[in-house]
Amino acid sequence: MKKFISNLETLSNITIIEHGNTTSLTILCANNYQYKITMPHDIKEWFVDLSTTNSNEIIWSDWSDWYILGDVTKDNINEYYNKDISNFISKIMSADDFKVDISKKQLKAKINDSWELVELGTV
Repeated sequence: MKKFISNLETLSNITIIEHGNTTSLTILCANNYQYKITMPHDIKEWFVDLSTTNSNEIIWSDWSDWYILGDVTKDNINEYYNKDISNFISKIMSADDFKVDISKKQLKAKINDSWELVELGTV
């Protein structure tokens, strides 16, 4: 996890804070949106909240967890976990805008003039 976090430190618009057993990332994105990602150190799950920089009201939230199952093994679970978070960060940082479909609890990102569904837990 330390190597993964140190790689994130090279990205702009990300603030990283260690809180004992968790690491929190705050990511500033287009149109005053901010994401807070919380990663507990002792389990392979992570949580994300979306708000605006103008308000602390959470607009959207989701979480993802990884278990040893199917293609995910003890040897590669960290790779899947890190890739899941990296893919999410890459997508939100490349977006020009965001919208939330509250009825479906879906987040969409506008990337290259196209709205794309943002999903956690997919690698």
